[in-house]
Amino acid sequence: MNKLSDRRRALLPCLALWAVLLAVHLHLAYVPGDELTFGAVMAHPLDFDALLPFLAQQYRTWSARLLIEALFCIFSTLPVWVWRLLDPVMGALAAWLLGYALHQEEKPAGMALVCFLVYLYQWHYLSDAGWVVTTVAYLWPLTMGLWALMGLLRTLRGQAVPAWQWALCSVLLVFAANMEQAALVLLALLGGGIGVLLYRRARVPAMLWVQLALTALSLVFIFTCPGNAARTAGDISSFYINYPMLTPLQKAEIGISGALAANVFGRDSVFFLFAVLVALANWTRRSPWPARVMSLVPCLLLLPLSMLRYQVKAVFPGIAFVTEAYSAAGYINLTNFGAPISYLPMLLCYGTFALCLLGVVGAFGWSGDTVLVWALLAVGGMSQAAIGFTPSAGVSSRRTGIYFSFCIIAAACVVWRAMGKKPRPARAVLAAVCAVLGAVQAVYLWQM
Repeated sequence: MNKLSDRRRALLPCLALWAVLLAVHLHLAYVPGDELTFGAVMAHPLDFDALLPFLAQQYRTWSARLLIEALFCIFSTLPVWVWRLLDPVMGALAAWLLGYALHQEEKPAGMALVCFLVYLYQWHYLSDAGWVVTTVAYLWPLTMGLWALMGLLRTLRGQAVPAWQWALCSVLLVFAANMEQAALVLLALLGGGIGVLLYRRARVPAMLWVQLALTALSLVFIFTCPGNAARTAGDISSFYINYPMLTPLQKAEIGISGALAANVFGRDSVFFLFAVLVALANWTRRSPWPARVMSLVPCLLLLPLSMLRYQVKAVFPGIAFVTEAYSAAGYINLTNFGAPISYLPMLLCYGTFALCLLGVVGAFGWSGDTVLVWALLAVGGMSQAAIGFTPSAGVSSRRTGIYFSFCIIAAACVVWRAMGKKPRPARAVLAAVCAVLGAVQAVYLWQM
């Protein structure tokens, strides 16, 4: 009975998140972007005679995201209120699925933290190409991908998975893996999950191997798509003429630096709260004094360089040298590689992130929780850093970082879970930080 009551109370944060997202979607000013192009394909939402030739042309000349682009056309044709009602469900569902993956579905406080972190996500990143198209391209595959992992999650818990659930998860996986970044993340998570089962010497269900194969085949389909090659060539000639001259190391630096800069210097409340949780973990678990002091450094750096960067810039304009140093060419390029001062922004960016990683080790040692946090950040960072190996690195904007952001959310919740019992001072500090971040986010969401 208590478990049932806890499960119901754990649903309340998800319902609250859904209500907030619904209010935001009903209020936000909708200005169509790429929806104008995709909405002109079909005369009505069931006009498949027009849709199928369009998708065939897209495969030859533009993209392998055929399933996702089919939804582009359908939802760009439907009245926008359909998207306004459905998209908040996707956001709240993503939060619940993530909470389930972290064993928080019966823990109201843990689920509340998951939902609050999802609430803090920078939602305006999903408006770059138009609200409908961008959310369908990024948020929806993320949600479907989390749902597709339900079979793996239940297997890891030692629970039976009915055939209908494997079938549903596989269908959702095919849709999610049609998006390149989602396919990479799913491949890593499925492979990691299978590795854990093999390490436990547990039976690996045949459907997990099927899902792994489907994800790999989806990546093969993506990488062999002639439209992707044509799009890459067009992107190079349009806005990155120097791309063919970059070395693999330079592309890696562009991708990794872009992933880290978006979180460290991008006024990202999710990453800031992660840093705060790491610091609280070190102080509540009474880590050695050097570890405790070191854990505070990222929080202190993030205040002027990220959370208050524009206010600080108004007083000290020179701070833009650090906060705005990253470009599509990375931090270090032919124009500045010989100037030692040019490496300062890169060192601050990488160093702040590295201190957070070391802070996790300081709090929990080389435990399973530490390994999980590091693995989540590595998988999420990989999904965004991979953009550096495409010529669209300079125009993809920060919408490509949604998978990294959700991995940071998961890592923050793992830190929270591993802290165990929280003393009153830690709860007070966390409540105060969350209150400020939540209020700022409310104003930001209302202004969208």
